[in-house]
Amino acid sequence: MVIIGIITLIINPIFISFYMNKKEQWYIFSNVLDGIILCDIIMCFFTGYYDHWTNIVILDRRLIAVKYMKSTFIVDVLSALPYQLIDFIVYKSIWYCAMFKLIKIIRIRAIIIYSRRLCCIYHMDRQWYQLFEMIMIIIISIHWAACLEYFIPLTVSNIYGRNRGSWIDSPALKERTTNYRKYLICLNRAIIALVCSAHYLDTKTPDDILLNIVLSIIGILGFIYVLAQLMHFIITLHSATKKHYKHIQQLQEYMRYKELPYALQCRLLEYFNYYNKKDLDRHQRIINQVSSYLQEELIWHTYKKFINNVPLCQHIPKSVVSQLTNMLHSVIYLENDIIVKAGEEEDGLYFISSGTVAVYTNLWKEVCHLGDGAYFGDLALFVKSMQHTANIIAIETCEIYILYRVNFQTIMESHPDLFNILYNTVLKFVKKLES
Repeated sequence: MVIIGIITLIINPIFISFYMNKKEQWYIFSNVLDGIILCDIIMCFFTGYYDHWTNIVILDRRLIAVKYMKSTFIVDVLSALPYQLIDFIVYKSIWYCAMFKLIKIIRIRAIIIYSRRLCCIYHMDRQWYQLFEMIMIIIISIHWAACLEYFIPLTVSNIYGRNRGSWIDSPALKERTTNYRKYLICLNRAIIALVCSAHYLDTKTPDDILLNIVLSIIGILGFIYVLAQLMHFIITLHSATKKHYKHIQQLQEYMRYKELPYALQCRLLEYFNYYNKKDLDRHQRIINQVSSYLQEELIWHTYKKFINNVPLCQHIPKSVVSQLTNMLHSVIYLENDIIVKAGEEEDGLYFISSGTVAVYTNLWKEVCHLGDGAYFGDLALFVKSMQHTANIIAIETCEIYILYRVNFQTIMESHPDLFNILYNTVLKFVKKLES
């Protein structure tokens, strides 16, 4: 939908300008794009939305329809009107109906919203996405300005008569017989106007003068927007890079002072780079600065995917789960690090946040691999004398959350009834395994 929207915003103004030459291919292509927009309008009546006040997803079609009709429904419909059909019914109305096509530029807001959602879903780098978004807005704005340089004078000339002295009737444009060459000269005039150099252009009619004044104002505002975005991007990127290199330099000085072996230095650098890439301190800083209610909500939403994977935790109330997740310890294991060793006493529950581990028997025969969201050691929270029956090795850099038995039992001291329920559940599970 994002790609289709961008194509629509690029092709549509070209069609408005050059359809007047009765090019049949533009007519067909525009109808296809309008059909896509109409499909998008229909889909909006069946797509639920997230209510930030109630924190739930609204799927009621009546509420969805009311919300959409109060927002951008009218604009979307006006931008997709089949004005060729209206022109067929009402003679010579195409010049007025085509003006509604200019409303389609407002759909750039929907494209930005969709693309930002894709950025969040696929965990794209926010800074580079903002740079890409700014470039796309600039390209589309310049493109529309070039098309308006042709469309506005042409529309006024068709209404009030040709040969008014407008640049649209100039020999320079008449010499260009193809749409491509006409577009290039329009693009040239648009860029000159946007950089506030419109006094170099031949503007005699009021519509030419007003259009170039508007484009010059838009160019000034656009320059301020681009400058602000670039300054923010450079400052953010420079501060993050500077902080990273400063820490790297401190680490290298430390390793030289300690005269560490080369292999150990490489592993330390690998660990440090992963730690800074994940920015693991950021989560704790945010948790410490917000209110107790927000702390509970943030902790719950951060760790609920791990908690929900453990059947035992389904019996624990949300308030207690928040206390338990607050006790989780984040540990980073590098490639080939031994996470647990067969024969050692189990000390808690392990969640794999990211990365992959390999499970081996006590004779070092590979059994399986565990990935994101997997867990092991849940029985160790209750049974102190249990020992690990397998060796678990990190086959890539892994981030693992550990809930130690000591911390679990400390919290359960305040909930003895819940502890007994969980303990009986574990005993039933162990008996089932023995049988």
